[in-house]
Amino acid sequence: MLDPTLADLLDAIRRRWWLVVALAAGLASAAFASASLMQPLYRAQITLLPAEGGVPGGSLAALAAQFGGLAGLSGAPMTGSVDQMEAFEVLRSRSVALEFVRTRGLAPQLFPARWDASSGWIVQRGGEPSPAAVATRFLSKVLRVSQDNRTGLITVAVTWHEPDTAADWANGYAVFVNETLRRRALDRAERNLEYLGRELEAVQAMEVRQAMYRLIEAQMQTKMMATVGPDFAFKVVDAALPPDPAGPVSPRKGILALVGLMLGAALGVVAAWQMSARRRSTVAGGA
Repeated sequence: MLDPTLADLLDAIRRRWWLVVALAAGLASAAFASASLMQPLYRAQITLLPAEGGVPGGSLAALAAQFGGLAGLSGAPMTGSVDQMEAFEVLRSRSVALEFVRTRGLAPQLFPARWDASSGWIVQRGGEPSPAAVATRFLSKVLRVSQDNRTGLITVAVTWHEPDTAADWANGYAVFVNETLRRRALDRAERNLEYLGRELEAVQAMEVRQAMYRLIEAQMQTKMMATVGPDFAFKVVDAALPPDPAGPVSPRKGILALVGLMLGAALGVVAAWQMSARRRSTVAGGA
């Protein structure tokens, strides 16, 4: 038998074009129908900008480093707040994510198969998830935090089944992290002021006392910013809005239908080629 050629393939498709069309249409329809049965996912995102001057830990650390002997008296850090890198990492922190989930009582929504509204956690289905499992599920399936290295803008995106819930969680998480950083800054400033006040009574050297007064002034500034600043660590550039219910991020019905169409067409071509090859073999054998 002669080796198959491109002309043979085109002839097979021409003779059995209906098979190619049928398989392509069938798989495309099946893919579209399957996508229609999937639970849609929506993504809401809030854009943040690290607040200028709201996180003054860097300048305060430099001042403490200038008087290393003073900073080393207690071994306590002289930073009154957190720097921007720490603030960004807190947004992705497992502990902060877990606390947000606990505060809002979201664990049953993250693990619906294990939860029953009337009886609580179902032991036969795994029972109450561990804190690590809750944090991992929230950070891997729901929350996504990214930063534009050029502009410094931070995007907090929440993906969920309901548009309104996705927007509410995104905005709420930004507020929650801001408040968490505010409380940390106030606590650090209080502890540093207490330490400096004690050491100031025991220090006699004028240069050291002047340095301590400057550190105390910086700590008081931190307390003021954390107390009265509406956006301590992050400023909201663009708040999250409920996404369009008609435009879920998943499943993408059009893309899935296109993949089904291409796969069906490929299978149709293969099937038509096999049928044509079998027919040629039969004709050749009869001859």
